[in-house]
Amino acid sequence: ATLVTEVQKAYQDTRVAAVQAQRIGGRPALSVSGSGVNPQGVAVRFLAITVKGQSRNYSITIFTATDAGTSVLPRIQEIVSSFRAT
Repeated sequence: ATLVTEVQKAYQDTRVAAVQAQRIGGRPALSVSGSGVNPQGVAVRFLAITVKGQSRNYSITIFTATDAGTSVLPRIQEIVSSFRAT
């Protein structure tokens, strides 16, 4: 919720597209994806994933231009899949 609030402050027309519970690295996680327009007028997509650690939470936040297409998806998935909370 805090991240979405901060994105809404910094980006115009912010829309949350999906909120999904999942497991990453064997730990509970929550992902939030959406879109907005940055201060330079570029339409962007964002993905924020928070993973519950043993004593604290960890977050991964990714921003990409909306017109970047699907070529960035495998790289994003590789980063997310490699995440380990210690």
